[in-house]
Amino acid sequence: MLPDIILRPDAGSPQEPAVFLTIKSCAAYPVGHMGPRESFLRELEDLTRAHLRALAQESTDVFGRFIMAPGLATAIYPTLVDEFQMDGAQEIGATLVDLFAGELDNGTVMVSEREYRGLKFTLEQFGDSLPDGPRESLENLVWTLSRANK
Repeated sequence: MLPDIILRPDAGSPQEPAVFLTIKSCAAYPVGHMGPRESFLRELEDLTRAHLRALAQESTDVFGRFIMAPGLATAIYPTLVDEFQMDGAQEIGATLVDLFAGELDNGTVMVSEREYRGLKFTLEQFGDSLPDGPRESLENLVWTLSRANK
């Protein structure tokens, strides 16, 4: 039941009458239940979570395709999301894609602090699961970056 709106001409000024809300009945919102605002916000939060879960799964699939190791991506990418949030996982994932493609084997490599922490984290958590070539490249890169970081 919606509240009644009562205009009282004796309150306020003629240009801006006062508005008073009175609720005749609270039967529509029993104690312990959410009102319409809370229900609306809860539903939006649920939708947002569902979309983020779907995005995380799609991102994992894309990451797996680019590193040509879907099973490994299923282990690595969600863990990166948990540890570094979605934007951090994307940034670190892009660096790992370059690493798996051999793009980081030669030349100058610049990474952000978060990328470095993510690469180090990936090596610590998944080093034994990585294929030999990418694992060795990651070990060398993390070692080199750690020495440059001192």
